Amino acid sequence: MNNYSTTLSKFRNQAFRLMSAQVICKIIPLFANLLVLKIYLPDVFGEFGVIVAWMALASSIANLSLENAILHSNGKKEIKKISISCIAVSTILSIVQILCAIVAIVIYNIDLSYLLVGAYTFLKSIYNLQTAVVIKFGHIQQITWSKFVETISFNVLMIGFGMYDPNFWSLVSASFLSVILGIWVLRRYLYLRLKNGISEIINCISINKHYPIYIASAALIDTVAANLHIIILSWLYSSQLIGELFWVQRILNVPIYMLVSINQLSIKMLTSEKQSIAQLYSKLIYFIRILLLVALLGTSFILVVKIEDFNSLIPYGWNNLLSILQIVLPGFLFTYIFKLLMPIFLYEYKHKMVLLYDLSIGIASIIALFLVVMLEANFKSSLICLTALRVVCTLAFIYIALRLLKSRVA
Repeated sequence: MNNYSTTLSKFRNQAFRLMSAQVICKIIPLFANLLVLKIYLPDVFGEFGVIVAWMALASSIANLSLENAILHSNGKKEIKKISISCIAVSTILSIVQILCAIVAIVIYNIDLSYLLVGAYTFLKSIYNLQTAVVIKFGHIQQITWSKFVETISFNVLMIGFGMYDPNFWSLVSASFLSVILGIWVLRRYLYLRLKNGISEIINCISINKHYPIYIASAALIDTVAANLHIIILSWLYSSQLIGELFWVQRILNVPIYMLVSINQLSIKMLTSEKQSIAQLYSKLIYFIRILLLVALLGTSFILVVKIEDFNSLIPYGWNNLLSILQIVLPGFLFTYIFKLLMPIFLYEYKHKMVLLYDLSIGIASIIALFLVVMLEANFKSSLICLTALRVVCTLAFIYIALRLLKSRVA
């Protein structure tokens, strides 16, 4: 019992320290997002949100996840071979994406900014490659420093450029420059001083083909689930509405980023303290039930509160911000609870459940948006439909996780 109490106390202390660090790191972006309301118009932010969604989708398969092979490599020579193979793959992917953008520009007359999608994929591939090398050498603090530089520089540049000229290219420039600065911080972890022949590159990809098949596909599904609705809604509604939705999502995603550290600690604790698993699960069931009750009460309150009473607090142009927040917040509340339960699936070797969750969210989004198109629904009705289906999927997986916990406690 004492061992269990000590473990739980240690977990709480570590979680608090990590959460505190994450909160401090997110304070500046949070204030920056509030300043965005004063500096940028929602239609500009909407255009930026759509290009960010496309860049996220395209870069989710950067390197085809081959950089993960570095974690199991032996020696710097093998790291260099894998690194060059990754760069070759990402170069081809980037060129293909740029060519697709050119075709779309010519045929559909889309904006020239879509040419940047391929360029972003290449930059992201380099960063992913560097991150894998850093993890291989155990220099985790370098990743933290790189992320800090990237996050702070983006928000500072976004505000600075916006004060000079608050347009779409100010936001895009801030995004690209911040990624480049993040890469620069990790510049000594890029190993490319080795000439690989085409046959060696193909051989490297062939040996490590399970990474593109499993990890890259999982990353793509996860990214589709998170960004597809932004892209499709941008085809149906104005940039102003998309900008307001994108801003709300940026704010509500902050807790999800913070939960990553808690999940890592959870997995570490579960794998190191097997004798107290039943007690830990029992406490977790009790904790999750409380969170579900809070989420249900919070959802009820959100649905009945009169948003019109707070409209005077919102800057000019962002007229739908609070109503959008009111609609999508319940979905995020239940997502936070599921993210806390994710380590259970990983510890119990139920990895496919996490993939199925992302897949179900993606399918739910497609179904919701199909219904929206068929019924010619307005923007708020679209969000209600989208949020409702996502909540149903999330609650189903929370139920599965709780059933799994109960089976181990019994």
